[in-house]
Amino acid sequence: MGFDDTRDRALFEDSAMSQQPTVPDRLRWLLQTFKYQKNIRIHAFNEEGMEPYPHGWDVWSNGIKKFMAEKGIQPDLIYTSEESRCATVYGTSGDRYGAGRSETYLL
Repeated sequence: MGFDDTRDRALFEDSAMSQQPTVPDRLRWLLQTFKYQKNIRIHAFNEEGMEPYPHGWDVWSNGIKKFMAEKGIQPDLIYTSEESRCATVYGTSGDRYGAGRSETYLL
C-alpha cells in the first residue's frame, strides 16, 4: 500500500469522507480484507514526493526495489493497478492473477 501524506490529504479534501483514514487505518483495512488469502502480503510503502504516473516511475521503481530488498521480499508476483508499474518492478507483466504462485504482493 503506497502512501504520501500530501497526496493523501488532497484526495481526502476532495472526497465526501468526514475523517481522513490514517496509514494504520488503511493498512488494517487491507490486512482484514485479505486475511484469508495466506499467499498475499501487505506492506506500507512511503511514496512521499514521488511524481504520479507517468512521471517519476524510475524513482518509484528503484524505491520499491530497495524497499523489497531491505525487507527480504522475493515475490513470485506483484499486482498493481497500473500494468506498467509491474513491468518496471518485476520485469514483466506476467500472470496478473497469480495462478500457481506462492506469494502475491499488492502495490
